Formats: sequence, structure tokens, C-alpha cells
Amino acid sequence: MEVNPYAPSSQTTPSLPPRLRRGSKWLRGWLIFQLLLIAAGVAAAEYEIETIVFMGPTVAVSGLILAYLAFRNRVNVATLFGVSGAAFAGFIFLLIALNSWGPSEADRPVCRLCEFYLVVSLPVTWVSFLVAGQTDTPSAVPSPPPVT
Repeated sequence: MEVNPYAPSSQTTPSLPPRLRRGSKWLRGWLIFQLLLIAAGVAAAEYEIETIVFMGPTVAVSGLILAYLAFRNRVNVATLFGVSGAAFAGFIFLLIALNSWGPSEADRPVCRLCEFYLVVSLPVTWVSFLVAGQTDTPSAVPSPPPVT
């Protein structure tokens, strides 16, 4: 009996168990950290508006770190969420600078915008958290070479 080397293997390869994405624990942890940082920033701004001088750059840097982690793990929604932290901080800075607002003028509009950003961040974080925790499909896991 001749063996056809081009015929598909008659042996079934064992299915490999799915695995978590590489680095997803860091990504999921940083998502929670970013959300808590935004919530703390909103609370601090409500208490004393001058705290945005510290919280704005902190949220921006944390967001860029989140974007890097999410990009490496190919979680697009989390990448956009991370970039949005830096973009939002820059937007608030430009809003205050271009309108020449002092603390009393910036208090209400900036706090309302920060609250809106927090409300939008909640479902985005939830979706990002779920996507970051998904497992790779078995087809994405490399299968062992066929036995000849």
C-alpha cells in the first residue's frame, strides 16, 4: 500500500486547552487602576478643583501605560480607552488655558466634564475587562507538527 504524503493526516491532533492572552493579568489590573484613578480624580476635583493640576497628568500617564499594555495584547477598545485618558487631560488643559479660567470659573464646567468622562469610562472599562480576559481560540494556538 502506497502512502500519499500530500493526503491529510488520518490521526486527529489532540485539542489544546485555551490559554489566557499573554499579559492579560497586567492589562486587567491596569484597567481597574485607571478607572479607580479617574474616580479619585473626579472626587478630588469636586472637593478642590486645584487638584486637577496633579490628577490630570497622572491620568494621562496612566492612560498611556494602559494604551501600551492594551496595544501589546491586541485589545483595541482598551487601547482607545488608554489614549482617551491622555486626550481628555489635554482637552481639559486646553479648555482652561484658552478660556483663561481661574479656579472659580473652571470649577463647575470641568467637574461636569470629568463626571461625564467617569460615567462613560464605566462601561468601556467593563467591555475592555471582558475582552482582555477572553481566551485565545484553540485555532490560534499553534498545533504540533503532524506525526509522519
